[in-house]
Amino acid sequence: MKLSKFLNQIDYFDGNHNFLSTITVVLIAGLISCLFLLIFAYLDIKLNNQKN
Repeated sequence: MKLSKFLNQIDYFDGNHNFLSTITVVLIAGLISCLFLLIFAYLDIKLNNQKN
């Protein structure tokens, strides 16, 4: 009985850790993509201003 409770707690924390890791990776990827979009938008505006 005690062993099964211990294993259930390990599975819960492992699942919770995997969920948090997935959210962290998705957030970091989203922030990096937003950073690239901002850089490209800035460069596009800068190049368009040089043409005019």
